[in-house]
Amino acid sequence: METIELEVQGMTCGSCVDSVKRVLQRVPGVAGVDVNLSLSRARVTTTGNAAAALGGLTAALEAAGYPSGPAAAMAVDAAPSSGHTGCGHARGPNKQGGCCCG
Repeated sequence: METIELEVQGMTCGSCVDSVKRVLQRVPGVAGVDVNLSLSRARVTTTGNAAAALGGLTAALEAAGYPSGPAAAMAVDAAPSSGHTGCGHARGPNKQGGCCCG
């Protein structure tokens, strides 16, 4: 299993979160979905290659009215690209430029 973190635009309420979750769960190869409204992010666990699933996930969200793409700092957990090893989150900086934990 691999994980993809997506930035999802257009979510404004709990109903949007539920819609995004439903849309992503319907994409073949998705094992789990966690959506965070305040961060405008969706974390998707796939049963196969996360990079291969990315196009289907973003297409499904686009069709539902939620433009999306890989989170800016890191799209796939398999290859951490930042120095955030001390905090346990290799995703990198958040939108405000600080650590992803704070």
